[in-house]
Amino acid sequence: MGFAVTAAALPLPAADAPRTLAQSRGDGYPALNADPKKLASYLSGLLQDTEQEAQARHRVATQNLLFADGRQHLDWNIREKMYKDRPDDGRIRVTINYIKPILRSRAQRLLSSELAWRAIPKSNAHEDRDHALVATNLLQARWSGEDMDARARQALFLADCCGVCYFKKFWNPSLGPLTTATVILPHPVTQELTTYPVAKDGQPLMDDQANPLEGSDLGFRYRPGDTDTALRSIFNVRLNPDATGLDPNEGFRWLLDSEVVPISVVKERWGARADKVQATTGVGMMRQYQNIVKSIAGRAGATGTDLVAGRTGVTQNEKDLTLLTEYWEAPSDPLLTGRLIVMAGEEILFPRPELGDVEGLPQGKVPFVAVYSERRPFDSGGRAMVGDLIAPQRVVNSQWSGILEEQALHGAGQWIGFDVPGVFDQISNLNASHIRLPLNTALAGRNIGDVLQRVPPPHASADRWRLLDAAKATMFDIGAFHEIQRGQVPPGVDSGIAVQLLQEAENGQMHDSVRDLKRAFIQWGRLTGTLAKWGYGAHEERWIPQQRPDLGFLVENVTGADLPDFDTLDLDLEGFRPTSQAAMNAEIKDAMDKGWIDVRQGLKALDIGRGVQSAFESQTRHYARARRENLAIQKQEYQVIPTPPDSPQAALGVLGVFLHPDGTSWLLPQDDDHLIHIDIHQELFLDDTRPKDERLAAGLHIAEHRAVLQQVLMAQQAAAQPQDPNATKDPKSPPPSPESGTSDA
Repeated sequence: MGFAVTAAALPLPAADAPRTLAQSRGDGYPALNADPKKLASYLSGLLQDTEQEAQARHRVATQNLLFADGRQHLDWNIREKMYKDRPDDGRIRVTINYIKPILRSRAQRLLSSELAWRAIPKSNAHEDRDHALVATNLLQARWSGEDMDARARQALFLADCCGVCYFKKFWNPSLGPLTTATVILPHPVTQELTTYPVAKDGQPLMDDQANPLEGSDLGFRYRPGDTDTALRSIFNVRLNPDATGLDPNEGFRWLLDSEVVPISVVKERWGARADKVQATTGVGMMRQYQNIVKSIAGRAGATGTDLVAGRTGVTQNEKDLTLLTEYWEAPSDPLLTGRLIVMAGEEILFPRPELGDVEGLPQGKVPFVAVYSERRPFDSGGRAMVGDLIAPQRVVNSQWSGILEEQALHGAGQWIGFDVPGVFDQISNLNASHIRLPLNTALAGRNIGDVLQRVPPPHASADRWRLLDAAKATMFDIGAFHEIQRGQVPPGVDSGIAVQLLQEAENGQMHDSVRDLKRAFIQWGRLTGTLAKWGYGAHEERWIPQQRPDLGFLVENVTGADLPDFDTLDLDLEGFRPTSQAAMNAEIKDAMDKGWIDVRQGLKALDIGRGVQSAFESQTRHYARARRENLAIQKQEYQVIPTPPDSPQAALGVLGVFLHPDGTSWLLPQDDDHLIHIDIHQELFLDDTRPKDERLAAGLHIAEHRAVLQQVLMAQQAAAQPQDPNATKDPKSPPPSPESGTSDA
């Protein structure tokens, strides 16, 4: 009987543990701080080893891209190894492109709803919930700031045509808020530490009294940078051949990101490191597929200021181009920090130990996320949906072309008759449409129909129509593109519920694609948070916009140290499933009908448009106000005025009144939701790990809210008791005289 043993079940003995990278990965693997020539040789060998498989994938992806954009009459030129349009031999070629509307419908169904990020807190503690909400706001802001909606649609189109596409996260130094550079120096007169604006040359700007210049436009302004996303296709990315995905459990070890760029671009990007970069031979073959795809728009070469064209729009010579390659290696047991190697041509740009570079991944992650059209077992390239649509699309085009050719060849629009003098002169002869028969018999008593008649058009074979119907049905089944998605309601369906059920059934055909795309977006969110935590640092504060301006505590300045660990944070996309606004409104109305939420609260939730979630306590202004008070207690931004011992507040247990630094009271007796405030303040009061002064302050403020609640309860009880005017009157006392008026009491 066979059995399987996992690697985790067999611990490696210490005596047999590999001591060097060469022992575990072979002599060809370069050691850390290896000679740059050895690094360049290693990367060149990887490019050469993966070239054949990459070219095969590029060929299939190029055909799919051309078919999706309407160029569907192509032939593969073996000699030039590229696709070319079929020669114009006069034959009729019909192109009825069903692929494009299928792709548009698929993108609309997957990405039509607005994505709502949600980070699930580790516990019900308010601090963990605040961290999760800050992470949610960060992801929502970066999704909008990086215009990820457009990038997601482009990635989905490339994935449907090529099988897989990649999001590449990187730190963009030209993003972020415009900031004035400052430096902290001792004041020449007072010797106090003072913040001065800095000019471009690094000199502090001060006036004659050595005070900082205010309102000066001479200060150097810069952008601190922020996270950004690039789109990479299979024309750029190659994985180790035995990998089935980008996860370590899928055999992923390393990734190559290569691109043909002008040498001038490399020098601008890398500065003095790229002074010795030279042209790479054979880059014409590497970029031939990109040029074929670019020719979709009807242009022979690239134009504009892109990577393979100059400023004049003329394709550059190969002597001005080089191959920029990035080698990303995932962290592993023998190499805990991973590895990044950047090479242009045969010159290593990173790492350069003599320039202070440190081996390893800058952010500790391989910043690539795979977006698949459909996962295929044991294949990291995925399965392109367009590849399955090409065969039936060819049938549709060929059958329609054949029908039109038969009509033309069988005399559609032609006249046939005996060559009677003068008869054909009365009929126009367009495109030689006359077929004349020799006149050998007398025509006396003959009908004109026996002398001259139009050639009847041919009838298409029933087999052709069956082939067309089968091809269309196959394409619609593959793309889940049926009557409902085309805006057509099937016959006999007149119920909205029936239409909704049909839509759900069609969405079920895309279940795998939906899950894979959602997983890719969540991985993008984790990389975004990790990169932001690394780039923001522990001291630089960032203003993170948030969805609800009335929840002010969520819009505080945060640093990288304030962000949670995104590797362990549970992320979810609430609006990713195709859920309409009408469905969310119906959910709120149902909760209102059942009495779960107040009518006024339900109307607010309808206005916000986020479903029942917007009615939760954590989404109210009372929650935000109480959380701001907790933060003020933790920062000691408050003052307490003791209550007099003989005051009514002291009798109710209130020992102090809390005030803001500006003197305004914390408590709003008539407007605060005291139950929510007490629950949130108990987060500090009942936590034994908090400092004693924080817990004491939280307890004093809780006493204020309870005193107001007690007063309200006493007033309600007094109002509920029956009012008897003689209940407290002394029976022996005389009745008041009319002249006595009101009493002094």
